[in-house]
Amino acid sequence: LPLAPVEADIECLITLNDTWGYKSFDNNWKSAERVFEIKEHLNERGINYLLNIGPDGLGRIPAPTIEIFKKLGALLREKEAKK
Repeated sequence: LPLAPVEADIECLITLNDTWGYKSFDNNWKSAERVFEIKEHLNERGINYLLNIGPDGLGRIPAPTIEIFKKLGALLREKEAKK
């Protein structure tokens, strides 16, 4: 991750676990806190955070993804409430 602000339009694409797209065997999920930390780090430097999620072959979003997003939403609401 960059250490200083970036003078360009940049996106950083990161996965919620270790692989791109859905992989039934990849259960190394980032915590909502870690996703929030990465988002804050990138946004402070003017970088857009593009978070990759992968539905399964039937189009279902994996349960861990949903739980991470619920917790992430709570963290974002909490941050907003402190403003």
